[in-house]
Amino acid sequence: MSDFIRFRHVARLTIEFTTPFLVGSGRESDLSDAVPVTDANGLPAVPGSSIAGVLRHGLEVEYGAGAAEDVFGATAGDDSHGSRLWITWAHIHDASNRPVEGLLLREDLDEVLQNALALSIRDHVRISHRGAADTGGKFDQDVVTAGHRFTFEMMLEGPADSRDSDEGVVRWLLSFLAGGGSRLGGSGRRGMGAFRVVPGGCKIRTFDLFDRKDAEEFGRHPVRLDEPATTLLDFDPESCPSNSPQGAGKPRFRTLRLELQPLDYWSFAGGEPWLLSGEQEARAPDFNPVREVRIRWDQGKGVVDPPRLYVPGSAVKGPLAHRVAFHDNLLNGHFADGASDEDAVAGWAGEGNMSVRALFGSIHTSTKGDLGVQDHAGRVYIDDVWLPMDADAEGRTQRVMHNSSDRFTGGVRSGILFEERLLYGGAPFEVFIGVEGFDDLPEITRNSFREAVRDLAEGRIQLGSGGGRGHGVFESPIPFDEVWAEFKGGGK
Repeated sequence: MSDFIRFRHVARLTIEFTTPFLVGSGRESDLSDAVPVTDANGLPAVPGSSIAGVLRHGLEVEYGAGAAEDVFGATAGDDSHGSRLWITWAHIHDASNRPVEGLLLREDLDEVLQNALALSIRDHVRISHRGAADTGGKFDQDVVTAGHRFTFEMMLEGPADSRDSDEGVVRWLLSFLAGGGSRLGGSGRRGMGAFRVVPGGCKIRTFDLFDRKDAEEFGRHPVRLDEPATTLLDFDPESCPSNSPQGAGKPRFRTLRLELQPLDYWSFAGGEPWLLSGEQEARAPDFNPVREVRIRWDQGKGVVDPPRLYVPGSAVKGPLAHRVAFHDNLLNGHFADGASDEDAVAGWAGEGNMSVRALFGSIHTSTKGDLGVQDHAGRVYIDDVWLPMDADAEGRTQRVMHNSSDRFTGGVRSGILFEERLLYGGAPFEVFIGVEGFDDLPEITRNSFREAVRDLAEGRIQLGSGGGRGHGVFESPIPFDEVWAEFKGGGK
């Protein structure tokens, strides 16, 4: 036996998605532009490569490329070697909170697994600086509803002289996943893929293969994830800090907590037609607030909750990005009336704006401006917000009829008679805006972001549909300066 593999550090982790998620398969369906990866049963799954990519990025950001290559392998130079970390696919749980292994018959699928097969559709549109749908910016996705649980395992191989450091690496990786700053799958910056570690769902152990007892217990460790890992020990991943020592005083991930109070009518429309209890009309309104079911776990059993209203993270991200561009141009002295042509204006908006590129990412290579940024993912994360659909919320809904009159005949224009369902007022809800590496950004970008969030907190940005009709006005009951002070202090 080679001394290189004397120790094997094993961890088993159970996570629960707090927002919908999509690990894209690269395929399309008849109804959507993106569908998730599935296992042999057609159930959603999370490939080990998706988990490994998130972990490698986190390790590289905190400890450098050398640390990431030591664990995940290197492909260049004389020191090229394979990954020392093995990660399984994450298997979905059934209603009894047990990972699904092996093939199932359709009649064996409980309500939680049936829900996993019935994917929800998320409809998206990217708005240009002209206020209309941007070219190529209209698409939809099949997503897995929030609340589903998954279990996977990791195993790190290592030599005798690195036992302590390798144990520290495994603990750090687990704490990184539990820290709330990472996402799994696509669209993580606009509300998808957020998860938490289930309490009591983390177990670890280091096995010394040169020790007879450890070797025997490692041999008894089950390969199947649906069998209890009795040889592993409980571990609290939050007991180990996820930031590296060199990150002290400069948090990698800051979270801004913003409470928003609806002031008037509002709606995040685009959902499937639905009727409230007691409504007798055969037809639902043409435009309805978005709702989705989610999985709720009660004493170890999973149940499918009725549809609940939610605020999509993408519905906050888009307006915020547009306002960041506004303040960046204001601070830089870029004004539309001084632009020579449409291309010049477009260069100051969307991905053409350097602050927007730095905060929200880019897919077009550029070295323009002080940032010198190229293609990169966004730094801003905004999760969906789930709202209770209680009796009070039902009482605050209203159906509103609209039409557009022909200016010549005075009659209703063809196809412009429609009805929408709106909510009025209600309790405030919290939006959490996470920013990665905020302190590393240029001052003008940080100031543009601050003023954009101030506008949102003070009611100068309308959210949702019907903004042109006066809908979607929100204000924070907490003074903005207090909100920003908490954010700058690194509080969560």
